[in-house]
Amino acid sequence: MNRIFHIVFFIAVMLSLASTSTMATQESDKDKDKKDKAPPKFLDNVPPWETYEQPPSVIFSPPPIYVRRDENGNVVSKQIRKRESGGYEVTEKIIPLAVLNRASAIRHIIYLDDEDTSPDDQQSPSGPTNLEALTCPIPESWTITIIDDDTVIGGESALDTSKPVDANTQWMSFDFYTEDYRAIGSHMALPLWFTDALYGWGALVGDNSGDYTGGSYRGCGEDMPYTSQIEGYNCLEDDLGTRACKNAVYNGPDSCGVEYFDGPAYTEEGEEVPRYRFEMQASEGHTVAYRMWEFKFLMGWTDITGWKSLNVDTQDYFPCNEGNENCDGESADWSTPSQGIFIGATNAALGYSGIATINIFNVRCGWF
Repeated sequence: MNRIFHIVFFIAVMLSLASTSTMATQESDKDKDKKDKAPPKFLDNVPPWETYEQPPSVIFSPPPIYVRRDENGNVVSKQIRKRESGGYEVTEKIIPLAVLNRASAIRHIIYLDDEDTSPDDQQSPSGPTNLEALTCPIPESWTITIIDDDTVIGGESALDTSKPVDANTQWMSFDFYTEDYRAIGSHMALPLWFTDALYGWGALVGDNSGDYTGGSYRGCGEDMPYTSQIEGYNCLEDDLGTRACKNAVYNGPDSCGVEYFDGPAYTEEGEEVPRYRFEMQASEGHTVAYRMWEFKFLMGWTDITGWKSLNVDTQDYFPCNEGNENCDGESADWSTPSQGIFIGATNAALGYSGIATINIFNVRCGWF
């Protein structure tokens, strides 16, 4: 009997040692993964959100389109619009009824300023639209819709994101997928430290493949019509009240992402189309870092770009107004206080006809 007891005791001890060894190995692997996925060296801390280890699951149900009414009762939405003189500006565009009807045919439309609609009624598959209850002072999930070459519905911004006194880095993160968006000449503009005049530093995601400004090619390649880049934006009014808009888009390995996929969850052949998570940080010293995750059911989450990082002051800003020699080659003026956030898109290329969507989920932002 004692012999049997000793044998059983010996087996239990060996199993315990094996389990301890396995756990130690797993912890070592976790530490290695955490180190591999660490933020850029210029940051002392990481945002107070644990997605650097495991991003949350992607929601596939399409979110609603949010619109507002102006003081005259017109339905309006913010968009980044290309100017005839060059460059971009943030505008509040009136949405005609015929265009709104086209949008409502593909998504549920919610009026955020509708006093007759309670937060409980403002529901989508991605959650409530009660903005005060969310981590970031903009909707948590919504659809940006690009209609033909002159309309974008769904730009969202906040000019005050409650920056702590001792914070020096702003961050944002969201999940997304797109449909019919690739290679239409539109891109998401994603500035942090934002003001309402398209001022700040951040990134773009979309089609910048044909961007030639000031005699220099600034896209990541004509064969990359759906990728990401770091960009600085400076479109403030000058002393005369005009906007001599300047911006700098960076190409090269420290800025350009990879080619992304566009479409519904599965192709007609049954091939899964990935969903994405975008993470970005921007320091007070004008250094931007971002990375992109890819999600597939069989693979889970994969970091597909690593951290892309550079300082937006390392390149002269091109003038957005053609022939304005006073702006040519100037650096950006970052003296305007700002702590906002913007997630929006430019209108599509001239001649585009159709509807494209950017479906955004799980928006988070903050400071550290």
